[in-house]
Amino acid sequence: MSFGLFISLSLISLLFVFGFIFILLPLKIKLRYFYQGENSYFRLEIKLWPGIRVYRRLFFRNKFKSEGKKKYPDSPLGNIYQFIVYYRPLLLKLFPVMLYFIKKLKLQQLYWQTKIGLSDTAFTAMAIGWIWSIKGLFLAIIYRYLGLPATKPVVVVTPDFSKPAFIFLINSVFTVRAGYFLVAGVKIMITFLFYFLTRFLRHLGQNHPYRASTGQS
Repeated sequence: MSFGLFISLSLISLLFVFGFIFILLPLKIKLRYFYQGENSYFRLEIKLWPGIRVYRRLFFRNKFKSEGKKKYPDSPLGNIYQFIVYYRPLLLKLFPVMLYFIKKLKLQQLYWQTKIGLSDTAFTAMAIGWIWSIKGLFLAIIYRYLGLPATKPVVVVTPDFSKPAFIFLINSVFTVRAGYFLVAGVKIMITFLFYFLTRFLRHLGQNHPYRASTGQS
């Protein structure tokens, strides 16, 4: 065996070993979402064991306006609803991929706080009950797909009877194998590619000169 071939095989073997070790390493994913009007933000941080930061991004909430009027409702639910309606076909295609990835996650920590106040104290009390019901439902779903977390979740609902207010904070930590993360990322990229390619081809078909001329005749 020649020296060059030996070096090549050695490098390939090392890459294979390091790649195998990498896909087995755990990733720590930290999600933090805070909503309080214009002071809202979303932070995503991904770390690779033993503490190497892979990705960190801070997203601030933008105020959507159109000619002095707000384009979307000034609430997180309103913005989420608009997003779901617009991208519904894409979200339906991504759902199986996201479900696959979610099942691979392990919840390590969860802190979920909500503070709400309405103009009427009776309505505030009713809202507190609804929020507790919604949080209980979400926790049941989380336990079903992710199992019990490493630490007991902290869930807080605080009423504000003095003034209208809405504050939402969720801070969570997940772990997942890097291999599952890469597989899910590749599947998401393929889904995005086919979705937008299909839309582009459909748009070209609708604007084709032959189709336009036959439609006019």
